[in-house]
Amino acid sequence: MSPSAILPSGYRFEADPACWDRAAMHDFLSQTYWTPGLQRERMERGIDNSLGVAVFARAHQIGFARVVTDRARFAYLCDVYVLPDHGGRGIARAMVQWLHDHPELAEVNRWLLFTRDAHGVYETLGYSPPEDAAGLMQRKVPA
Repeated sequence: MSPSAILPSGYRFEADPACWDRAAMHDFLSQTYWTPGLQRERMERGIDNSLGVAVFARAHQIGFARVVTDRARFAYLCDVYVLPDHGGRGIARAMVQWLHDHPELAEVNRWLLFTRDAHGVYETLGYSPPEDAAGLMQRKVPA
């Protein structure tokens, strides 16, 4: 779909949620620092209400990224992951670029994300700390 999102040879994008390996996604996401213990049903609901892309190496899903968005002004990038054996090849960057270039997100002008350890990946895609962080607020409800 995206001419600027290029994957290494042997990998392919998959935009059809029916093709995604949700069991593998849950196995990975439930072990991350951002969603430890994630319940499968909550993951499913989140994915079903987002726009996402997966990456496959042959028949195996090795990565995923999604955007929670109104498809007009705002997008929240989340759940970006690449299995460790496939890291360091630009796959996460390509998935994010694929989402940036998606026609349904063409008019979105505010993208947000939270990361603990991947600032370098996102900075190369134009992300930076918010200039107006003093206005940024959150509401956290205990799980």
